[in-house]
Amino acid sequence: MTSHTGKIALLGLAGIGWDDLSARLAARRLPAIGTLLARAAAGRLRPANPASGPAAWATIATGLMPDRHGILSGEEVWAGGLRPIGRASWTADPVWLRLADAGYATASLDWPATAPASAWPGVHVDPRFLTASGVHFHDWLVPRGAAPEEWSERLREVRVHPSDITGAMLAPFVPRLMTVDQDRDHRLVELALRIARLSSAHAAAALLIGSARWDALFLHFGWLETIQAQFGAAEPPFEGVVDAAWTLLDQMIGATVGALPEGTTVLLVSPGRTGQAGVVAAVGPGVERAVLRGASSLDLVPTLLAHFGLVDIDLPGRALVQPAGATHAPPPMRPPRVPPEPDPADLARVAAFGHHPLRPPAGWRARELIARAEMLLATDPAAAGQLADAALALAPASIAALGVRAAAHVAAEEAEPLPDLADRIDAAAPGHLWEALVRAGYHALRKEAGLAQPFLKRVESEGGPDDLVRAAAAWMMLGRPADAARLFERILAAQPDSISALLGLAMARMAKPLEAERHLRRVLELDPGHATARATLVALLRDTGRGGEAAKLAAG
Repeated sequence: MTSHTGKIALLGLAGIGWDDLSARLAARRLPAIGTLLARAAAGRLRPANPASGPAAWATIATGLMPDRHGILSGEEVWAGGLRPIGRASWTADPVWLRLADAGYATASLDWPATAPASAWPGVHVDPRFLTASGVHFHDWLVPRGAAPEEWSERLREVRVHPSDITGAMLAPFVPRLMTVDQDRDHRLVELALRIARLSSAHAAAALLIGSARWDALFLHFGWLETIQAQFGAAEPPFEGVVDAAWTLLDQMIGATVGALPEGTTVLLVSPGRTGQAGVVAAVGPGVERAVLRGASSLDLVPTLLAHFGLVDIDLPGRALVQPAGATHAPPPMRPPRVPPEPDPADLARVAAFGHHPLRPPAGWRARELIARAEMLLATDPAAAGQLADAALALAPASIAALGVRAAAHVAAEEAEPLPDLADRIDAAAPGHLWEALVRAGYHALRKEAGLAQPFLKRVESEGGPDDLVRAAAAWMMLGRPADAARLFERILAAQPDSISALLGLAMARMAKPLEAERHLRRVLELDPGHATARATLVALLRDTGRGGEAAKLAAG
């Protein structure tokens, strides 16, 4: 490959939800981000499942779901027990490797599951490099392979150690920091650790931008997500930490984008946070300011490939920004890799000395199975149920596994196993809301509206959006679409872009075709590839005598 449209930089920002961002932009509290988005194509990003953590970032980097890319959580099982995820964990190529195969120079910083970063072609720096060790800066060792050898010393010198974070630096986050009893409350130290890490990441990013050779740059910043997790519900004197963290993030983004070479295309990406869609924005040469609709985490890799005139028709996503002349196909993806296992001869020698490989704790294996089951529940409930059974064999009292198993039975319209599952939930966690939800599902499948109603009312009064979706589905099974619609509307009042609520409301309003059509079109606006919404709308158009519109929609 010899021609492309210029450099591209993807800034991955963990923990940003569209609603939070929109509110802060409206209040003009993010001047740098606001200036960037004012000339960007931007919109909500529909996250893949799961919506956060290493799996979400691996989906952004591969354009594939976790069952294809192999990254699920921070650890994985191998013959020696458990190990942190890293370079050997990927079962599909991330986009920086695909671009390197096509002849482009790539660089990355702090991207999850990249250790040892020196094993990737290009200039890559893994998360271990930024994690402080030692009491002082000169005690801070560079982990082996955390960066290319020729870059380690240069990057080492720009890092910021937590011991260098002063009270003056902490004061914007905690103005009354002198009131903190640091003998009992260690949150100032923890905040200093986070600020030092972000400062190190920012300095390392500036060095890579200015000195490394790259056509595509991938920067990951987990700062806001970690701050929100630790200080999101903090009481005085830490109540202002999150607001100050947004301000610092805004300044950092402004400085990072400002340091990029002129003509660089910038992608700003966050997979979202609990209850909120993510964010995607593109700005640069040839990118027209527009609202990006229906964007998914699966669309980022096709977009990055298209920037260099590359197309992979086997990827499930689509290019959000399509430059002219995108005709070159990249090399095909390698067959999925299997993480390497220890050499049997080495294990035999270890066993000869009386040592044996550690087995992963049963609880960890159960959590892994549950996570996979939850990802499959919407698309393959039977497979999700089987994984839940395997998890329950290891952790019989797991509420999450019991809930997935019950949901799989409801999807298969199998009522009889549900009372036993409800009893097991009650025994494991007395008073848990899911007991009521499972009993409601049992009576709904048996068309016993009077018996289901008390349980559904409890779910309505105590449940969150996901619980309300399931309660609404039970009302639908009971032939009570008005009650289902009431719950879907309640969800949409809090989450206007909830695809499950919009689709459910459309189903509940099928007696009012124009209203149902409006909701279905909104689903397709948010997710153009939603097969159920498209098929339902096609059928609705045909039933209302608009066969031409139906044929056009079905065709594309």
